[in-house]
Amino acid sequence: MGELWRLDWHLTMNHTQQLCSSVLTNCQTLKNLRQVHFYKEENKVKLHGIWASPYVKRVEMTLKLKGIFEYVEEDLRNKSQLLLQYNPVQKKVPVLIHNGKPIAESLIILEYIGETWKNGTPLLPQVSYKRAKVRFWVSFVQQELEKKGAYICIRACPL
Repeated sequence: MGELWRLDWHLTMNHTQQLCSSVLTNCQTLKNLRQVHFYKEENKVKLHGIWASPYVKRVEMTLKLKGIFEYVEEDLRNKSQLLLQYNPVQKKVPVLIHNGKPIAESLIILEYIGETWKNGTPLLPQVSYKRAKVRFWVSFVQQELEKKGAYICIRACPL
């Protein structure tokens, strides 16, 4: 499928005509192209955030592990229509958009990433006790950051 992916991106007009004729004669090629098209559509991922947010950064780091996203910088003093559309209740970041469907709240986004993209580095250990320890430390670090005022930049911006 990797070869078809590269082929799909580097086609010229001549190559497009050749591909169309080969598709008509080769059903397997047609099936593979449909799978590639579905794969590309399935993995449209955007993260709306601001550079200074620790909540956005943890989602961004996780997505970088998976290698699957586009970043959209938001100005929380002048919120974009997309942010207001995707998170109309809280009107804050981070918001992950996967195939046009928004997911808000960083911990919920992290769970979604772990459940949706199982390739590459797993986000949590397989052993339940070790998963509990990881969750404890994530919670502890979040509480400490909030105590230290790391989230002021988010809270200070008007809704």
